[in-house]
Amino acid sequence: MVIRSTLPSQLLAFSLLTLSVFVSSASAQSDTKTAAPASQAPLASAPAGYHLEVGPWTTGVVERLVLKDPARDKELIVTVRFPISQPIAKEGAISFGDKLPMVIFSHGLGGAGKSTFVELANHWASHGYVVVLPTHADSIALRREQGKEVIDPRKPSAKAQALATVDLRDRVADVKCIIDSISTIETSIPEWSVLPAPKRDAPSKGDDAKAPKAELRHHIDTDRLAIAGHSAGAYTAQLAIGVRVRGYRV
Repeated sequence: MVIRSTLPSQLLAFSLLTLSVFVSSASAQSDTKTAAPASQAPLASAPAGYHLEVGPWTTGVVERLVLKDPARDKELIVTVRFPISQPIAKEGAISFGDKLPMVIFSHGLGGAGKSTFVELANHWASHGYVVVLPTHADSIALRREQGKEVIDPRKPSAKAQALATVDLRDRVADVKCIIDSISTIETSIPEWSVLPAPKRDAPSKGDDAKAPKAELRHHIDTDRLAIAGHSAGAYTAQLAIGVRVRGYRV
C-alpha cells in the first residue's frame, strides 16, 4: 500500500532543506516556563556532541499543550519552544506583529516531545523559530508513562518487533493536526499576548465597555513551515512532505 501525504504544499521547500541535515540523526491546555535571556556564550554540548551558539532571541517553552483533533477523536500533546524578543534591535530585526517560521520536530520511537533534542530546539528558538515537538502515540516513553507494556528496541531480538509498532499514518496525521492548530498554538503562548495601551478617551470603569482584546506580539508564518525528525521521526518527516513509501511500517 502507498502512504500519501495530504499536507499543505508550503511545507515542502523548507522541509527538504531541513531534512538534508537531520534525516540521519482547536482548544488547548498549557504549562509554561520562560528560559533565561540568551547570551553570546555557546550552549553546553549535549551527549550527542552538539556545540550550538545561542541566537539573539530570548526564548520560552510551553511544556505541555494539548491540541484537539476531532477527526480522530484524539488529544495530541506537544511541547512548544519559542522566541520572545530580541534584546538589541538591529537592522532586519523582527518587529512587533511580524511573522516567524515554524519547525515541527518528530521524535524517534523511544523519544517524546518534551525531551527530544532540547538543545537543538532551544537553539532554533533563539534564532527566531517556533519549534513544535509532538509526542506521538507510538512513543515508548509515553507508553511506559501510561503503564503499558513496551518493547525495548535496543535488544537485537526485539528490534523488528519494536519497529513494527511505529504508526506512520498516525504520525503524519499528528503533523497535519499541528498545522491545522497554528492559531491555537499562537494564542497559547502567554509571552506573545499583549494588551493594547488604553486610549486617552477610554470610557471610565463604570461605563459599559468590553475588556480590551489582547494582541499577539508575533504570529506564525504559514508560508514558512518546516519539518525535521530523528530516526522514525525522520521517516515521518519524509512522508509528510510527499515521499511515497510502499508498506505499512518503517
